[in-house]
Amino acid sequence: MSDRDALLPLFCQSFGLAQTGALSQQVLTESGVFRTLCEDSPYLFYWEDSRGRLLGASKTLKKAERIPDVAFLGKTESEIGCHFDADGLDLDREKGRYAADRKELALINGRIQAADVVRVPWYQEKEIAGTLAMVHEGGQKAGDVESRLGLVDHETGLLSFRGAVEAGLLHADHYRLNRMDYVGLLMDVPSFAEVMRYSKENAKVILGEFSAALRESFAPGWAIARIGLCSFLCFCRRDCAGNIGKKIEAVSGILPPLWKRFGIQTIPELPYASAYGSEVMSLDELMQLLIRRLNSAEKETFGNR
Repeated sequence: MSDRDALLPLFCQSFGLAQTGALSQQVLTESGVFRTLCEDSPYLFYWEDSRGRLLGASKTLKKAERIPDVAFLGKTESEIGCHFDADGLDLDREKGRYAADRKELALINGRIQAADVVRVPWYQEKEIAGTLAMVHEGGQKAGDVESRLGLVDHETGLLSFRGAVEAGLLHADHYRLNRMDYVGLLMDVPSFAEVMRYSKENAKVILGEFSAALRESFAPGWAIARIGLCSFLCFCRRDCAGNIGKKIEAVSGILPPLWKRFGIQTIPELPYASAYGSEVMSLDELMQLLIRRLNSAEKETFGNR
């Protein structure tokens, strides 16, 4: 039996849909209310089984993170790589609840942010079956702080260079302390400066569509930053990175139609470089290695321009 086959009955039970025998009116009512919360409420929440494997999430959370069920169903938070300090939660079995209102660092929309996470147990036939986690983002106040600190790029909503350094240092610290390897990825959209000189409107379209493609292809688990005109730096835990080549292929696939639309004559290819924390001694060395590798990739693609 596959993990999906084993998880599906419990997933259905969490909605009150797989009980044996006749369902009581109370169970039917509560299941209907819960389905409405999942589908139509503005709240961010998800629920796990007793082993920490995700069974589902509210539609609002999935929409905000642009992730389908298949991207997280049956995985733990650690496997997804969206939380950095969600471990160490202790269940008080006498009171039947988790320690609540815990501040965590989480990847939200490609940005590492502080979030208040309230975790409470959910029950199946009077037994604790897992955890319901309710996420509260920092809201406008947190956004103001990020803006003042210069952590966010205002044009794209992604991290800024300063935000990228913060994310990279966090990954580097985890590697030094826990030997949790991470990957850095550097890419630069070709000819963007030339496009800006001739048409800022065209450049704005390219920047917007490329940023959206990055969010789509590299979530969840990636911290994504704009660090130049149309240059991007991304970080992720190595074991959560997935197939980087396929992600780059998906992102670069938007360039040929854009180049054709705006009459750009250069080759619509996306040079990129990747490096791992285990290859270097520090984040600074990783950044230097990425720059050298990107320069080599650009020469290989475009020659000596």
